[in-house]
Amino acid sequence: MRLLLLLSIGVASAQTAVVITKPLAPPAWALAERAVLKAGAEAAKEFAARYVDAQGRFACVERWGGNDGLPNKYGDNGWYGYTPNQHFDVQRDIYLWSMKPSDRERIRNDPWIAYLEGKRPEYPWQALEQELAGIRRRVQGFREDPSTADTRSSDSAQRWNPVATTALVNLTLGGNEPGTSGNIVHSVVRCFDPVRRRAGLPEDVAALVEKIRPEEIVLTLVNTNQVEGRTVIVQMGAYGEHGAPWQVKLGPGAGDTLTIARKRYSQRPSLVFPWDR
Repeated sequence: MRLLLLLSIGVASAQTAVVITKPLAPPAWALAERAVLKAGAEAAKEFAARYVDAQGRFACVERWGGNDGLPNKYGDNGWYGYTPNQHFDVQRDIYLWSMKPSDRERIRNDPWIAYLEGKRPEYPWQALEQELAGIRRRVQGFREDPSTADTRSSDSAQRWNPVATTALVNLTLGGNEPGTSGNIVHSVVRCFDPVRRRAGLPEDVAALVEKIRPEEIVLTLVNTNQVEGRTVIVQMGAYGEHGAPWQVKLGPGAGDTLTIARKRYSQRPSLVFPWDR
């Protein structure tokens, strides 16, 4: 069953609740999503214990290379971090902002956008499976890394960074991965945990943005816990720019697909948490 949810601008709030009790066996993508979140969190703690010093700084010797391509970073000594990157990720952002066919043409081979258009139904599972494989590979890499704080360069251990966010940002937020070049997150939704009072999905909850259209999105929410209910706050846009936040109460083992009408960029962006508004 697909539910059509109309959010009245200025009427919905973090207390506005949608209750879902329909039983839904966790899809493969939902289990994979929770596995990526769990594995990534555990691996990040181990990575930080190895490579971050007591002051919270990366334990390394600073060295910088040549200046081929475009600079991506700026510090006390000017521009550095030169790469041949042409910033195709920004072209994806432009399309998601405009939703114009002319901007879509520039990223015609993008697999995630193809999934949103119904052309790559296998994409969520494949993307999450790749993220899990990457986490396993990088954890093995830093466990076997013989470097020490006084021998490694500042970028050397980044190849072992186990934090995997690309698929999660695409699939759970309907947003483009901001990368490491200073971009900010733009997304169609952002989820919050009202129990722990923090951004992100609550324990056991999985989310999948299935469609992004100018006037509506399609979002599936699943509670993978079979005995305990969960509550998630869904905000329209990374900063509430597409509409007010609202609650979804998921029964044990429940889930459903919501078609949500929206008015893009109709609200003033804010970093205030939903429960503080």
